Amino acid sequence: MAVPLVEIRGSGDSYAIFHKGRQVGKANGFDNACVRARVWESRLQRQHRNCMCCGELFEAQGRFNRLCIPCKQVLA
Repeated sequence: MAVPLVEIRGSGDSYAIFHKGRQVGKANGFDNACVRARVWESRLQRQHRNCMCCGELFEAQGRFNRLCIPCKQVLA
């Protein structure tokens, strides 16, 4: 099972989002906290990678994202 990148703590209408024990966000209500946690997780998963087609550096959205947008459009 994968370790979550962020943690939601709180109760009632007051929640906080934590990453590595440090508070990175606040939310009113559990549903809003879940949305904000997903946004933080997607931000944390982004990495700068070299495109496997042209070699240019780009911001990958996840570990399986290996082609930059221009190369994806050409290959589509």
